[in-house]
Amino acid sequence: MELKDLLALENPTLEQFAETEKLLAAAIDSEKAEIARLDAEDKARAIDRVKGLDDGRTDRMAARAAAESRLDDLVAVQQDTGAKAAALEARLEKEADDRAWNETATHLNRRSALLLECEKALDKAAELYADSEAAFKDARKAAPVAMPGGILVNTQGGAPGMIGVAVMGRLHALIGRPMAVHNIEARGQFSVFEREGLAGLADYAQPTANLLMSGQHGG
Repeated sequence: MELKDLLALENPTLEQFAETEKLLAAAIDSEKAEIARLDAEDKARAIDRVKGLDDGRTDRMAARAAAESRLDDLVAVQQDTGAKAAALEARLEKEADDRAWNETATHLNRRSALLLECEKALDKAAELYADSEAAFKDARKAAPVAMPGGILVNTQGGAPGMIGVAVMGRLHALIGRPMAVHNIEARGQFSVFEREGLAGLADYAQPTANLLMSGQHGG
């Protein structure tokens, strides 16, 4: 596109601004070169003027003044174009940042929602586990032949709480063995479950969400 067409655009893109600035720079260089040519020609005719032979200086000075005026206009337009291009670039960058932060927040909100569902599932698992333990107690009571407690303790699944350990061990394995990954001794990890996990998984995970979002405000 020609310079005049680019300058007539109401909402130019960054690429069109760049092309406009390129053409303005070329036009400015051209006017500067014309002024330099006229100055050189005027200097070269100094002797002729002393002799009264330079009858073209009036036209030359008029041409130089016109070139200076065009140069001033081009420089003013160049500055305005540069300011508008910078403003557009800043706006587009902010919009991109806003979209990225919105996407980040969307993922974090999805994470919280999924953890709430996970918590519900864990609550249900705890309920089912309690029912299964009650069923085992009922089975012991209903058995016509009593089984000695010592034998039960030494039988897989018979010791108090061992099924609970198996339930937690299965969950541990299914979610990537986090206690092993973090090299945390089991009893210490169980205390974390009691202190933090039971308070709410979404709340427990919230500090990482806060950390991720802190960059939005320069934190």
